[in-house]
Amino acid sequence: MHICSIKITRAGHFGYIGEKIDPSKPFICVVETESKDGKMELRLSPDLSHRILEIISEELAVSARETAEAMIARHGKDFAIGTLVLSAKFIAEGKPLINRTSGGGETAGAVKPA
Repeated sequence: MHICSIKITRAGHFGYIGEKIDPSKPFICVVETESKDGKMELRLSPDLSHRILEIISEELAVSARETAEAMIARHGKDFAIGTLVLSAKFIAEGKPLINRTSGGGETAGAVKPA
């Protein structure tokens, strides 16, 4: 058995554009697994869902710090700061950081600033 996907949402949130998310609602984690017998969805309790979100968040933060350190070591502090500031700007503006629509099995490239 292997994990195909992990989806974490707020209870009552359906992902519609413009939908308001109620921060008082608990997180719901759905783990999709696949084995020789087929696919299965596991709906985790709100407490376990919250714990998984904490673990994933911490792992992402560690990864971001390691990436920043590697950028500083390879390209210098000024380059790392500029790249991270530009990334934060793109995130704040809702712009994609990379182009994932290249299709045809090509490697997606970075989006050029407008």
